[in-house]
Amino acid sequence: MTENTQRSLIIAALVLVAVAVLYVIGPGGGNGAPQQASPSPGGDMVKFVANDPRPTVPDVSFQDANGQKIDLKAYRDKVVLINFWATWCAPCVKELPSLARLDNAIDRDDFAVLAVNLDRNQVKAKEWFAVQKIPELTFYADPSLKMQQAFEANALPTTVLIDRAGREIGRLLGEAEWDARDAREMIGELLAQTP
Repeated sequence: MTENTQRSLIIAALVLVAVAVLYVIGPGGGNGAPQQASPSPGGDMVKFVANDPRPTVPDVSFQDANGQKIDLKAYRDKVVLINFWATWCAPCVKELPSLARLDNAIDRDDFAVLAVNLDRNQVKAKEWFAVQKIPELTFYADPSLKMQQAFEANALPTTVLIDRAGREIGRLLGEAEWDARDAREMIGELLAQTP
C-alpha cells in the first residue's frame, strides 16, 4: 500500500468519525442549550416550508360570501391557515373537505381556516361551493386577485400558515390532507407556543 493510499484512508476514516460525532450530538452542538420548539412535520406536511425569520404578512383584504370586505389584520391574535383555491383546480377541490375537517377538529377561538376562492366568476363559484355542502368551511373570495398577488401564491393550491403576530410561519404548495394526524399535530404545536 502506497503512502498516498494510506493517507487517503486515514482522511476518509477521520471524516466518517466527524460525521458520526455530529450525528450523535445533533444540531445543538451538544451544549445542552434548549432548542426552541418547532413543528416536526411528517406525511403531507414534509412539503411544508417554514420561514426563518418569519416575515410580516401583507396588509390585505378579501371578501365574504356577500361581497363584504374583510381585513386580514382582523385575525391578529389567532393562528390562521389561508388556503388559496379555485373551482377549476382539481387538487384544490380534493383537499377542501380535509380543510373543513381540520377546522372542525381544532375548534378553538384562536385558530381560523380561511379558504379563499380565486375564481373570477364569483356567482358560479358560490353556487358550486353551496352544492358541495362543506358545512364547516366558510366561503371567502379574492376576485380581484390582489390578496393572491400580495402573498405570491402563484400555484394552486397554496396554503399559508400565519402566527398570532401576523407573521408567515410557512407555506405548503400543492394538495395535502389537512386533517391528517401530522397536520393536526403540527398546528397543535404552533397553537401551544406563545406568540
